[in-house]
Amino acid sequence: LLLVILYSCTVEEGVPIAVEQNVGTLLIYANKDSAQIYLDGEFTGQMTSATEGMLLDNISAGIHVVQVVLEGFYADPDTVEVRKGEQTVVTFTLVAVQLTGSLEVTTEPDSVYILLDHRFVGYSPLRLDNIPVGEHTLEFRKSNHLPGLQEVTVYADSMVSVHLPLTLIRSVLVEHFSNSDCVPCVEADSVLENLLIQLGEVAAISVGYHPPVPSSADPMYNEARADNDARKAYYNIFVAPTIYIDGVYPIGGTLNLRQRLQDAIGNRSVVAPPAMVEIFDFQVAATAITGRVRVEARQDFPPDVVLRIAIIEREVVYTTPPGVNGQVRFFDVFRGFHPSPEGISIALTAGQHRFINFSVPTNPIWHLDQIQVVAFLQQESTKEVLQAAWSVYP
Repeated sequence: LLLVILYSCTVEEGVPIAVEQNVGTLLIYANKDSAQIYLDGEFTGQMTSATEGMLLDNISAGIHVVQVVLEGFYADPDTVEVRKGEQTVVTFTLVAVQLTGSLEVTTEPDSVYILLDHRFVGYSPLRLDNIPVGEHTLEFRKSNHLPGLQEVTVYADSMVSVHLPLTLIRSVLVEHFSNSDCVPCVEADSVLENLLIQLGEVAAISVGYHPPVPSSADPMYNEARADNDARKAYYNIFVAPTIYIDGVYPIGGTLNLRQRLQDAIGNRSVVAPPAMVEIFDFQVAATAITGRVRVEARQDFPPDVVLRIAIIEREVVYTTPPGVNGQVRFFDVFRGFHPSPEGISIALTAGQHRFINFSVPTNPIWHLDQIQVVAFLQQESTKEVLQAAWSVYP
């Protein structure tokens, strides 16, 4: 048996010389550290450096696909040609990738005003896509309901469902009667406003009338004379300051005023509301204030319930006092009723609802950025306010 072995080499002057290999090198640059380097889909075991190139040697000549992979970043793969005995330079720019997921938000009841990370995103039920992964805050707001807050974690390419039931409450209506020539009204206004701020925008709702007592010189009376007179007559107001809580608790004077207000509002807040009132599509344009009021009955309404829609100006400030009491700043100033002080008759049984559209011409004396709407249900025979809402909230 003759065995012949052939070596792939040549001999020069008796010294073996290896055959030249058909390989080259790759020099990889990237703008981020620690990205994994892949060659033709296989991890090379090498990582990128943001300060210097990474050399890959003994790469067979020909066409190859080079890719770098770093969590949270992306760079397009690159197809390169490696030439025998040459070095090929490849540069990658890794850019941050925003991983996202989705949220499905439902509530009880629906049509809840939703904020995601303090930004309004719509009304429930609601699906939100392309939400960055991580922790987020959902806020829930609806007239006549306690606000809701929920932390949620969004995962990449996943749907997270959130359901939140809200608690129905009575939003207590505070109607206050003041006058620019009424000295004790200054203290009463201050006490009331501070309490309202403490209670929050959903627990208590404010309308500030200006009747002609003690003086008809009050400009805020004269700018809505007929409607201020109508409200004065409705409650038989003969002295200021006077405050009505939900139409059934009259409070006068300033002695222990804060405590009396707290007691009255507290007493009313625990009475189960027979209705919900909401304001939708509220807009203030140059020529008109528009929107819709939605009334929903939770009990059968008495036969003499009316809906009143009041225009208020959240803040009115004068450069000089308009009256003898020295006051220059007034809050929640009443500007008139729509369509009239008598209101709109509302007859509903439990479970029924009704929408009432409104469009009110603007007045050039109003500061339109301060204009809001208050809507409230009132039973005429008892003067009890059944429920109230305003465009301030949500």
